[in-house]
This record gives sequence, structure tokens and C-alpha cells, in this order.
Amino acid sequence: MNNKLKIELFNIIKKLEGSLLAVAIEDERVIDEILKNKKINQSYNLKTKKKIKSEVGSEDVTINRLNKKIKVKFNYIICDINGINVYLWKMIKQSYKLVDKKIFFYGSSDDYDISKIVKKYERYGCKSEIKKYDNDYLVIIDLSNLKIKNIDKIKYNIKDFFIDINDAIGNGLMQ
Repeated sequence: MNNKLKIELFNIIKKLEGSLLAVAIEDERVIDEILKNKKINQSYNLKTKKKIKSEVGSEDVTINRLNKKIKVKFNYIICDINGINVYLWKMIKQSYKLVDKKIFFYGSSDDYDISKIVKKYERYGCKSEIKKYDNDYLVIIDLSNLKIKNIDKIKYNIKDFFIDINDAIGNGLMQ
């Protein structure tokens, strides 16, 4: 992780108040910074393997059932995109129901197309900001103006499914 990104991320974590869901964060310095913030009254760290394991309880939580197992609506999510890789589309799909303020994605820009992530949130009226640091980036998505209609959600889920299949076929043919 780039030093400028690390400093920016630590500054953001220091300003957070309320509940926080940390997804796929393996960096101990980031976790320590979250634990130091006394304004965060609830924090959950979900780690990825084949299932996302919750340190909250003893049971495993899959990303598909995340909003059913954890009944709390979080104020913030911080997500390391490099740690969640294949589950990213599921995380984006679930995050609409889990967060009411902001989502912070960070990672390496050579692995993912950041504009696709931003478009998936902006179509629901969310504001976003992208900060680039050499090969790393930080995406801040403000969900306070989120407007979701069920018909739009279904339509976008189907559209995203076919776009992801198209991308997977294209990547397979290129290799």
C-alpha cells in the first residue's frame, strides 16, 4: 500500500463515528487504527477465504447471506478490494442494504476497473470521489442520497450479470 494512501486512510478512520464494517482487511496497521478510534461503537471485520468469516460470532458468514446474518445497518464500510477479488460484485450488491453513510474501497488500480465500481453506485444517485496514488487508489462513495426502487435493482442486477459473463468470456479468450 502506498504511503500517501495509508496516511489518507488513517485520517479517514480517525474521523469516523458510529458503526463500521471492515471487509477483507488483512493489514494489521489498518485494523489497529480502527481499534484505536473510540468513536466507533461497533466494528466488524470480515475476512475472506472461501467464506467470509466474522469475528463477531463463531459461525461463518457468506457474502450472499451477509445482510441476513448481520442485522445491523452500518454507517461505514471499508473494503480492501485486493482481498475480496472474486466476491466484489456480491459485496457491491449487498452493500446497498448494509450502509447508510459512506463506503471506502481501496486497492491496486491494475487489478480492477475503478470506473465500473463507481458507475454501479452512481446509477442510484450516489456521489463518488476517486483519489489516485501512483498504482493505488481510494474510492469514497457517499450513500446518503441513495434512491433504490425494486424494479431498478432487478434490472441492474440482470444487466450486471450479463456484463460480468461477457467480461469473463472475453478474459478467457484473451488467455
